Amino acid sequence: MDPLSIIAAVTGILAAAAKITNSLTAFLDRERKAPKTARSIVAEVTELRICLAQLSPFLHDTEAVPQSRRAAISVESAVVISTSCVMNLSDLEKMLDSFKLNEPLSKIMKLRWARQEQKINTLVSRIRESRNSLNLILTILTW
Repeated sequence: MDPLSIIAAVTGILAAAAKITNSLTAFLDRERKAPKTARSIVAEVTELRICLAQLSPFLHDTEAVPQSRRAAISVESAVVISTSCVMNLSDLEKMLDSFKLNEPLSKIMKLRWARQEQKINTLVSRIRESRNSLNLILTILTW
């Protein structure tokens, strides 16, 4: 995977993250008794977006980073991290779409959310792990 493919993956991640945060933010604004995990999703995905926004300039201008720092990061690592982000955000997006967040919070939706909470927490944890890895890359590039 070349750097342009990584840029494309980051663009896709940012688009999915924006969709997730926008739909959940509207849901949280409307529903006072929304599940607490909805807020944790928004927080985690927002932090991922911030990290990617900080990383983006380095992806577009790799020559701005000294060779010694670029050498410390393998392309394969960036591919694995970005692929993991894409897959986890996609799974989270599908799950959230099934909740029909644009509709009022019903008892059935609360039950479905409660049944899926462990899966949601697992996805949020994986997204956090990817964000931490991206933050490490960002630290290496900016040191």
